[in-house]
Amino acid sequence: MIRPFAVTVTPDGTLLVLDPATSAAHRPCQPLTLGRALMGHQQVAGWAEVPSPPRLTVRTDAVRLTGPVLEGLAASGAAAVDLCGPCRELDDDLVVSARHLRLEHPFLVAVTTDRPYLERVAESLAGFVDAVRVRLLAPTEHEHDQKARQGQASYRQTLRGVRAAVDAGVPVELVMPMPPAVGSGSLSGTRRIEAAATRALQLRATGLTLLPAPLRKHPSPTTGARSLQRAGRLGGRQTVERLLERADIPGQVRVRVGSGRTAVPLRDLLDHAGGAGPARTEAAFAVPGIGAGPPDRVAL
Repeated sequence: MIRPFAVTVTPDGTLLVLDPATSAAHRPCQPLTLGRALMGHQQVAGWAEVPSPPRLTVRTDAVRLTGPVLEGLAASGAAAVDLCGPCRELDDDLVVSARHLRLEHPFLVAVTTDRPYLERVAESLAGFVDAVRVRLLAPTEHEHDQKARQGQASYRQTLRGVRAAVDAGVPVELVMPMPPAVGSGSLSGTRRIEAAATRALQLRATGLTLLPAPLRKHPSPTTGARSLQRAGRLGGRQTVERLLERADIPGQVRVRVGSGRTAVPLRDLLDHAGGAGPARTEAAFAVPGIGAGPPDRVAL
């Protein structure tokens, strides 16, 4: 699959390729021209990911990205924008934001969502969005729907939305959190990875990203020592990587373990760029050179 990526460089001169489908930064094995670039999906996936990249995410809580916000983004040197977050609905405002970002500036544009109605807006986003990340709460319908909160898409809504986006020509990455503990009747860690990978293949997704659960250092009043021990087996990046090594994954599916992203408030970004913006949006920006820090999980 040939799709858009962003080629950028860090302040220390390191060349990076940003993937809008995963928010991952890769170190290329060849010289590349800076800016937007069409490259092979498998080629970029084969390059090493940067474990602690420069700050890639900026969050805020407005509805539309217009005027001052776009000016601030342009001044910041942002390479990619991810429209995401609990306030970001899949409606006409999202389509307007995506169009503004694509037509006014050469940003890569992605959408991260666990909301319903992706099926309704998928065709409108095609041509303006480079990738959609869809959160799958669990690999089975029963478990997903049990975990889904009000406003989140049901399992069947999620699958219909993914199919609509793929049919419209928009690359889709499935994102599934790994639970800190597995309850009675749930799939084991390895089996849930295999089930989610098979579903990604069936849906023709670009791949599957697993989000490790943070490890708990002390038992809570509702979790005993055994639950904590079980959480230690399933939480944390290294643990998920070990589960992935044991899983039987179809060769056509790329499965990766997410490493988290570094969050920067949009207000801070605009202050840094000398601009000002509205107080309500929910976006994530790939911003080379805004500084580096430890990974900070961003809720999808």
